[in-house]
Amino acid sequence: MDRKTRKKLFFIIFGLMIAFPIVINILMFLHVFPVKGDVNTWISLLGTFWGAIISGVISGILTLLGVQLTIKDNNELKKKEDYPGKLFRIEKLLSSLESAKDDFDNMLALNFGEKANIFFEINENYGITKTEKHKKYTSALFEDINQDIVYVDSKSYRMFFESRRKMTDLYQENMWKVEYSLFEFTEDLIKKYSADGVDVVNINWANLKLDEDQKDVIKELKIELYKSERKYLYLLSEVVNDLYYQLTEHYLDLIDEINY
Repeated sequence: MDRKTRKKLFFIIFGLMIAFPIVINILMFLHVFPVKGDVNTWISLLGTFWGAIISGVISGILTLLGVQLTIKDNNELKKKEDYPGKLFRIEKLLSSLESAKDDFDNMLALNFGEKANIFFEINENYGITKTEKHKKYTSALFEDINQDIVYVDSKSYRMFFESRRKMTDLYQENMWKVEYSLFEFTEDLIKKYSADGVDVVNINWANLKLDEDQKDVIKELKIELYKSERKYLYLLSEVVNDLYYQLTEHYLDLIDEINY
């Protein structure tokens, strides 16, 4: 029972205690309708009524307080018993995130002689393919985190959920433009080679002979893909860093709360 409900109940009981003798007074002295018994009888009844109400209320309050204290003590005990497990899981999560942080730093520090991609490639059908490394540091990483963080607490899980949402949005925000440009390129290919009688549905597009203009377009799109991926990598690393530092702060807060 929360504080608001207890306060409401108190006023109801108090109101009834005040209203009852007023009603008796009206019945006794204003002669609204005939009342049996004399004044002493009704005063005695009123004293009994008030005594029963007051003793019942006091007894109920003491019982309620006792139950609440017992529940509070049990909750505090269970909370302390849960701390070691929570701390262990957060330590495990921090270790995984720290490893991912280091890997992102290494990937972002790489200087390629030729612009090579880490997370994305343009496949033989001129679409974007996500590499295994992309899966490792996005969906697989967050799936591993989810297996432990769900057992910590709601605060940790909200941190995780928000980070996962940001990670999902990053692809759309940073890779959509080059992906759409590749789609437009393939549309142009289909129109050109279909007009020449080429079966563009059943042919491997890598075998299509591109003219110089088409080669230039693909070259530019590869450069654009590289730039977009670098930005995507940086922002994704920021999501991982942010989750790492949030969990670190929460870990330290939990240690302060233990207070054995």
